[in-house]
Amino acid sequence: MFKTEQFIKNIDKALESIEQRVIVERSTENWKVEYKNGIEQFSNHTLAKQRAAYYRWKSIENADKLLIEFESNFQKQGGRVIWAPEAEDALKEIEYILNKYEQSSIIKSKSSICDEIELNEFLTEKKHIFEESEIGNYIQHISHEKNFHPIHASMHQSKEYIGRLFNNKLSSPLRAQHTVLTDTFAEHIRDFSSNARIAITGANFLIADSGSIAFTEDEGNINFISTNSQVLIVVAGIDKVLSNLNDLDILWPILSGHSKGKNSTSYQTLISGPAGTAEEGPNEIYLVLVDNGRSYMLSLPEQRQALHCINCGACHQVCPVFNMIGGQAYDTVKTGPIGIISNSLLDTKNKDLKSQAFSSPLCGKCNEVCPVNIDLKSLLPSVRNLNNMQDASIQEKYGWISWKKMMLKRKRMNQNNSLKGFMLKTMYKRYWGDQREFPNHSERSFNQLWIDINGTENDEDKII
Repeated sequence: MFKTEQFIKNIDKALESIEQRVIVERSTENWKVEYKNGIEQFSNHTLAKQRAAYYRWKSIENADKLLIEFESNFQKQGGRVIWAPEAEDALKEIEYILNKYEQSSIIKSKSSICDEIELNEFLTEKKHIFEESEIGNYIQHISHEKNFHPIHASMHQSKEYIGRLFNNKLSSPLRAQHTVLTDTFAEHIRDFSSNARIAITGANFLIADSGSIAFTEDEGNINFISTNSQVLIVVAGIDKVLSNLNDLDILWPILSGHSKGKNSTSYQTLISGPAGTAEEGPNEIYLVLVDNGRSYMLSLPEQRQALHCINCGACHQVCPVFNMIGGQAYDTVKTGPIGIISNSLLDTKNKDLKSQAFSSPLCGKCNEVCPVNIDLKSLLPSVRNLNNMQDASIQEKYGWISWKKMMLKRKRMNQNNSLKGFMLKTMYKRYWGDQREFPNHSERSFNQLWIDINGTENDEDKII
């Protein structure tokens, strides 16, 4: 099935779920309060965003040099860097490390890049036993669903659903309070981690001048699993690089402020290399640096700014389309306005993502809340144009030629209204959806109706 047709089916299914829409609406309202509190920590929020945007712009524009600098400094401290041009390369390298240590039990932490390369599916196929250490990701994993939101993976699930899920998987009481559910999950993860020698996680930033990997989180999962594991595998995109530690002074608080409404997250960690003999932590650290289409995005002067994203999820919360259809409808790892752009440029397996590119009203709300000033409102139309130029079929190209020919002549525009109505229904009715009635085409054009009312003579060669 084409992605376009599947996307439409997913939208219809999402719109039928009143419960999901109510939960998402409530979550969005809560986020608005948190967001207001989060930006009040800055004496000049606009200036803070400008600085954060500059740091990310500087890093992406100089990514080639900074990545080499990071690799050199990281290796000096005992870390190992593995370059992975494609998702398949990253998976092969991770499998090699797992086989090297003869380990089948793995503890994971939240990571959008791991979702992007489909690591969970790969580990399952290779019969590795693993668990997600973040509760939202754990819920989505055992539900066999993609994450709903980049920060709040299971924000659409009700407490009753989670209660039934945990009752089945973890034997918690069926109608347990949320504190009991979280405690049950924490105990389960502690027990599992005690037998897992290898931990896999993502990263927020890679600091070039110090050769450090920066993590920020609320639950402390990354800190916990990295401390207790013998081998730590970090998977990160090449776009995560920063020039120096000073950049974190603004990027960490602006990330937590826009995602959680806090001055800072509960845990902010820097790892520069394996632990020493007198320290707690992993004996080996591998960093798998994933390209997977990011070099192509870097080659696009306008679209490359999408790589500035710090994955706060703010654009999702204000997008009217996302709030109506939710993350599951996209059927892709990346969702929301920034996901539409990234999917169209990074998804090399299936380029038929035009419908996603058009699933935005271009209202500009995402621009207003983006902490690094990505011009999403302008990028979305540019991605539409790229998709149309790259993927247009012969029929579509001839269709536009015919449309142009008709539009340049008033006489042609006034003819064959019944044919135009038939063509509209044939070409666009399937995209209109079953939730609303497809409009009937007028038997007479606006130009003809104007003449009927005003009695003005018509110049057949003018377009009015």
